Order: sequence, then C-alpha cells, then structure tokens
Amino acid sequence: MPERDLRQFEPTLLRRVLWLVGGALLVFVVVAVAGFDPADPPSTLVSTVNSPAANPAGPVGASIAWWSYRVIGPGIWVLLALVTVGMVTLARGFTITHPVVRTLGALLVAIAVSALHEAWLVPLGVFAGPMVGLPSGLLGSELELGLADRFGGIGSSLILLTALGLGLLVAADEIVLAFPATLTRWMASTRHLRQAATPLRHASTALGTLIRRPSPQPAGGDAWSAYEEDEEEEEDEDGWYEDEADDAYDAEEEEEEEDEDEDEYEYEDEYEEEEEEPAIEETPAVRKA
Repeated sequence: MPERDLRQFEPTLLRRVLWLVGGALLVFVVVAVAGFDPADPPSTLVSTVNSPAANPAGPVGASIAWWSYRVIGPGIWVLLALVTVGMVTLARGFTITHPVVRTLGALLVAIAVSALHEAWLVPLGVFAGPMVGLPSGLLGSELELGLADRFGGIGSSLILLTALGLGLLVAADEIVLAFPATLTRWMASTRHLRQAATPLRHASTALGTLIRRPSPQPAGGDAWSAYEEDEEEEEDEDGWYEDEADDAYDAEEEEEEEDEDEDEYEYEDEYEEEEEEPAIEETPAVRKA
C-alpha cells in the first residue's frame, strides 16, 4: 500500500499538525463507538433517552456511535482499524497513493464484514450487536438479505467473501500480499522453537518418570517390593535379548569365516591347475629336441 516518496511527503509543520488533528479525531471516534449506549440520544430504541448522554464522548460521540452502528454495523471497527493503519503509515514517513480509491475499498470491506455478520453470526445468536432490531447495520443487513433471496446462503456468502477480498486488495494491497510470506516466516520460527524445546521435553519426561517412581516403604511394603520385581523382570528380559543378539552375531561370524575358507581353497585349486598346464605343454618340445 505505501510507497516511499520523499518529494511528495516532506515532514513540514503543516503536515505534522494535520496528522495530530487526524489522530485526535480517530481516538475520539474510537472512544465514542466503544462507549455506545442504546439509550443515548438520538436513539429510537427506548421511550426515554439518557439525559445527559452516558457515552464518554458526550452527546456528539453518542450521535457518531448511533449512526455508525445504524448505517454500517459492526464493520465500523474494521473501518477504524484500516484508518489506524493509514495513520501509522503516514507517521512512518510514507505516502498513501490513490487515497480516494483506498477509502472506497475500506468502506467495501466494512460493509462486507457487516453483511457476513448478518449471514453467519446473527442466526446463531452469537454477538447479536448493540443495535436491537438492526444488529448488522442498515447496509449490511439489506445487502445480505438481497443476495440471499437471489443466490441462497452459500451463494451470498461466496459473493460477500469475494467482495471482502477485493476491498482488502484495494484498500491495503501491499499488506494483503505480504501476509502469506509473513505467515510462512512465522511458521518457520515456531518450528525452530519447537526443535529447541525438544531437550526440555525430554528432561520433563525423565523428571516425571522419577516422580512417578514409588517411594521406599518400611519392611513388608508392597509398593517397593512390586517395583523391585518389575525391575528384575526388565533386567532379565534385557539379558535374554542381549544373549540372543550375541548368539546371532557369533553365528554370522562363523558363516563368514567358513565362506572365506571355501574361497581360499578354491583359489589354491585354481592356482595349482594353472601351474600344471605349462608343464604339459613343454613336454613335446623337449622330445623334438
């Protein structure tokens, strides 16, 4: 999303002042939305509204929270999160390209999240939202109901997920595209941590084995005698396995020695035959002479 451009973003006094004002407004809106009370004016959910407003941001904050939940719904929090990312990007000295298009993408993400809330969570009664009768906001509820009537539950969910992905790509393309690489690095680091923790697991297992051993009891104690019997049986089994292994190893050595002896005998016979053949060939030559 951000592109480094020092010519377009110079740290002038005016830009710093605007950033501080924007940051203060963002904090004010977050406090107002977090302190939403359905009984604060201009609420129509109750017959008698609070006077004064219970919202920590006052009547202005109560109005902002009311219209945010009524129009956008729970997706307002996603919108505020994307705005926070933009403020951090500007504070780091980067410039945000195509701000209008990215703002539209952030609004699309917020509406898609509210519509998915209406499709998935409201039927289950999970986080019904602070706005009674309109838990997902006007835009999210109407969008999900219209899509569900035409494409069904699965079709509407696929469309909303696609809209969510497109909105994220438009609003914060570099962050979205860098997420898989970041996730891969995180998984690799956790794998290294698990490998480093292997000695600790072995040590804890050994410690647990020592702790589980029965403690010695007075003469005639059943637990200690049973434990000694188990140890003797294990030692006998180990000795039996070792004897079998030794016998097998000795048998293999004897077979190898027999094979070597046979090879030596065959080699000597061949050598003797080769020596006898020249002697037979020389006999006629001697007779002719």
